[in-house]
Amino acid sequence: METLKDIAPITGVLVVIWGVFQYVILRPLNSAIESLRDAIKELRSEIKEAEERRHEMEVKLTEIDARAKSAQHRLDNLERS
Repeated sequence: METLKDIAPITGVLVVIWGVFQYVILRPLNSAIESLRDAIKELRSEIKEAEERRHEMEVKLTEIDARAKSAQHRLDNLERS
């Protein structure tokens, strides 16, 4: 019976310490982790958009290059004439 009398206060103190630990340390850490998770999602979205824009620019550049080669070919033909 004496061990129960000794265990009860120790358990109470541990529960209080755990509550304080959870509120003071774990709660802010979880909040920070959620903020980082949101930031990563946003960055992924921005990277995807940038990749799509880069691809569009690559396609346009290829078209411009083809037009320039065609124009150069026509100029070469005019110079020969």
